[in-house]
Amino acid sequence: MTQHSILIANRGEIAIRIARACADLGHRSVAVHPEDDARSLHVLRADAVQLLAGRGAAAYLDISQIVAAAQAAGCTAVHPGYGFLSESDALAERCAAAGLTFIGPSPEVLRLLGDKANARRAAVENDVPVLAGTPTAVDAAGAKAFFALLPTPGMLIKAVSGGGGRGMGTNSDCGGVAGAGEGGGGRGHWGGGANEEVVKSGAIDRFVMATVVSLRTHLGYSASQPPSSHERSSVVQSDATSTRPFVTAS
Repeated sequence: MTQHSILIANRGEIAIRIARACADLGHRSVAVHPEDDARSLHVLRADAVQLLAGRGAAAYLDISQIVAAAQAAGCTAVHPGYGFLSESDALAERCAAAGLTFIGPSPEVLRLLGDKANARRAAVENDVPVLAGTPTAVDAAGAKAFFALLPTPGMLIKAVSGGGGRGMGTNSDCGGVAGAGEGGGGRGHWGGGANEEVVKSGAIDRFVMATVVSLRTHLGYSASQPPSSHERSSVVQSDATSTRPFVTAS
């Protein structure tokens, strides 16, 4: 098996786990960090390091810097971990253009599933069972109209894309709908653009994202080969909800 150099576009625990998985599989790991993260543990655990300009989380969100760092370090692939740029179709596209393997979904899948309304529509078109719900974003009036059709009261307002569950809110009576989109630190206002709402009904649905150190899939490992302990420990489950809230019923 060819040895690969993997740039880890993340920090902290997930970066350490990916570095360990790289070591288990015989690959070289490359960490990135801004100056203020120079003493972070993930920097010490990687085989090589690339310095990023800027400070804090913003440095890890700079796609141009991430791609440039991968190229400078002679990497063949980029692993985004979870959070940060892990759901960025732009990073996936930039990696492809630079001849780097993006260890994650294709840009097309990221774009489709990054918006729950679009993802729901694709599921319906492919005969995947879904809970009853609005096919597009709605305003407060639309949410109230949908609420009135429910056989039993209870909705969960969730954002349409990204955000790790911020902006969610349950509503067991229609009176709570109007202000529900204003929860989550101001991230869930009713309206358009980044704050559109979608309504769904039924039991609260958890959009579960399993993020695995998927070096095997992207670098040619046999699916039958058992995962290492570090790969198994790199599975993360989270609500893949977004900053544009929508609603499901509780």
